[in-house]
Amino acid sequence: MKKTTKAADTPKEANTETPRDRFMRLAPARTAAALKRIELLGNLTGSGYSYEPEEAQQVLDALFDAVHDLRRKFEKAKARKSGKTVFTFASSRKKEAQLAS
Repeated sequence: MKKTTKAADTPKEANTETPRDRFMRLAPARTAAALKRIELLGNLTGSGYSYEPEEAQQVLDALFDAVHDLRRKFEKAKARKSGKTVFTFASSRKKEAQLAS
């Protein structure tokens, strides 16, 4: 089965598009899509839905963890590009490895 790709994920000029160009093309659409999904989660707080406080906290914790992981990826990439060493505790690396698997 052949995997289909969205127009926003395929380079317009594959041979000439720089990594910066790809970022500038993909980041806005992906950010908008993520924000829209978060907005849709917010709709679950309406009167047509019922949830326990613990369930709401699990949703918030999952979102917080995802944003935290994204921030760390950007920070690591920035440090790697600048040649700086990033300090992390061993327990943080263990948690990241568990999340990746």
